[in-house]
Amino acid sequence: MRLILMRHGKAVGPDEAPSNADRSLSLDGRLALNEELPYLARYLRHTNQCHIWHSPLARSRETAEILIRYMPGQTIEARNFIADGNEAALVAALKTLPKEATLVIIGHEPHLSVWLENLARRRDHFKKGESAVLLLDPENPYDAVRMTTIRLKELSRLGPVDLPLPVAMHEILLDSQKDILKEKDRVLTDVESEEAIHNLRVALRRQKSYLALIKPFADKAIYRKAQKSYSKLLEELSHLRETDVILSTIHEAKLWELAPIVSPVQAERNAEALALDMRFSQADSDRAYAEAYAMAMEALATIDDNRIFSGFAEKQMPKRFKKLRRQAKQLIGEGNHRKLHRLRVEIKHHRYLYERLACMAHYDSAQRYRLLTRLQKTIGDYTDTFFNSAVLHDMIAEQGPITDPHLERAMHVYDDQQEQIREEAYAKTQELLKALAQCP
Repeated sequence: MRLILMRHGKAVGPDEAPSNADRSLSLDGRLALNEELPYLARYLRHTNQCHIWHSPLARSRETAEILIRYMPGQTIEARNFIADGNEAALVAALKTLPKEATLVIIGHEPHLSVWLENLARRRDHFKKGESAVLLLDPENPYDAVRMTTIRLKELSRLGPVDLPLPVAMHEILLDSQKDILKEKDRVLTDVESEEAIHNLRVALRRQKSYLALIKPFADKAIYRKAQKSYSKLLEELSHLRETDVILSTIHEAKLWELAPIVSPVQAERNAEALALDMRFSQADSDRAYAEAYAMAMEALATIDDNRIFSGFAEKQMPKRFKKLRRQAKQLIGEGNHRKLHRLRVEIKHHRYLYERLACMAHYDSAQRYRLLTRLQKTIGDYTDTFFNSAVLHDMIAEQGPITDPHLERAMHVYDDQQEQIREEAYAKTQELLKALAQCP
């Protein structure tokens, strides 16, 4: 079952209605919903057995009425438990629906946040018009998987479901490019932010994953150029990210013996951050990001296949999962960190695609997603220990011979600490590889 928890649109203030229950949507709230809900409606029209429930409160009912304005023939139903947050009533109501159903609940805070945390063990606060997509078995709703959270202005991302492949991919790549530029601006604003660097790297990797969807149909030479363009943008962030990871591992270890390492690594980080800031401030940087997207659009223009995107995507994900499962079987008992790292990269690509296409997922595939997410983390914990030690030794060596005995001891302590993490992560990795190999 797909369960979409959605908060009502923006309502008038308490002083503008006789009671809380009578608070209607504000003019701004109606305008925002009428602009964005057609995308949700278009998606829901292509789901099985769609049900839309709202609370008896005016703002919830009016949000539902705007939604079905774009869904001819669709009905809505008021449920009291949505207003009072009765979780037992919610669980009982879910069990009355078939597993193939899609249920939209238009409710209120704090009830939506509480339900999300209890059903999917995820904490989040729902802003006005914001929604979360959960996949669950109605007979066991407390093992739900939260696939994605969608803000009101992002509902258009549900749109490509029923579009021809080239048109849908254009929307996906364009949305992703906007995310990249937004994250790049954040880095420019605060190049010292580890989170900003990480988010930009993730945005670039997501774009590479989405671009990979058109590989079978696009001109091979142009496609490779597009991928290389984004790889080059990623590469200029890699060393800064490496220093951030090493500093993070030092802080997490909480060992005073590692203190002598901090200064040289931080100095390296500061120098790389300054260099990146200078590169990003130049026109050449903006041009490189624009050219990467232009190359992606050029590759997309070579596609001559107008099948509907949903049908294409629904076949792609199982094929990709089977490939990952085969790789997992081959790596059981394998300690080669480079081979495991390649599997980790493939899992990331699969995850990014899955998260973008979450609206087409089902409960069984969501369980596989959850397993892959855990495996990606444990492989990362294992393989990073090799890379962290190697990068740190190279970094220190570039600064000259080690003459400080405290620094020399710190290097040994760091290597020993990484070795301990490696042993623990390897055991967990092997356990999850076996689980993936046996996953249906």
